[in-house]
Amino acid sequence: MTLATEIHGFSAEIVEHLRQRGETISTAESLTAGSVSSAIVTIAGASDVFVGGTTAYRDEIKISHLGVDPALIAKHSAISEEVAVAMAQGAHLAKPKPVVVPILRAGLGMLEGMSRLIPTAEIGFLGMVRDEKTLKATTYANRLPEDLTNRQCYILDPMLATGGTLVSAIEFLAAKGATDITAICILAAPEGIAVLEKAFATSKLSLKLVTGALDERLNEKGYIIPGLGDAGDRLYGVV
Repeated sequence: MTLATEIHGFSAEIVEHLRQRGETISTAESLTAGSVSSAIVTIAGASDVFVGGTTAYRDEIKISHLGVDPALIAKHSAISEEVAVAMAQGAHLAKPKPVVVPILRAGLGMLEGMSRLIPTAEIGFLGMVRDEKTLKATTYANRLPEDLTNRQCYILDPMLATGGTLVSAIEFLAAKGATDITAICILAAPEGIAVLEKAFATSKLSLKLVTGALDERLNEKGYIIPGLGDAGDRLYGVV
């Protein structure tokens, strides 16, 4: 029997047990990297009992997202019964759910993978378009919760070029109360990162940028070089 089979088996037992008792469950995982929560959501009826899950592999995530006392980790190590109990307590208390925000349309290509990483997150949409002359971004669609206070927000946009769209998106979320924002990109240009750093140099927001690769530069049209072309066009087969 494989580990995946074992996890699926006891997940089914947990879901049925909780349904009978009218109780709910949240998960907090580290070395299992979300395997338990992923198994639970595949069980019929899981939506009746599963509140949400957090994968906190690194110590700083255990501390910031689950409220684990750093002194507890220092005393007992991250892999200990004491820290596991503290993580479970943090998962029980953690709310509201995080929000994943793909920037339309290209960001939709990253949504499926992100939903697998955070299966309990809510999905919001933000439609933004860049004026190719001014390179400024404007918002044309907004499908977000009105209040993002205390919610972890993840912006998905494949390309960080001039930085204008991402700056506007962050400001839009901040205006709704978001203070913990992570931007996830596939490619970034140095100029775009510099714009982002300058725009929020004195901000009190908790901002993180995650990018798969840093390309060479922008050309005179504000396109990433070498880049990969228009991400939205490639996603929808236009090119």
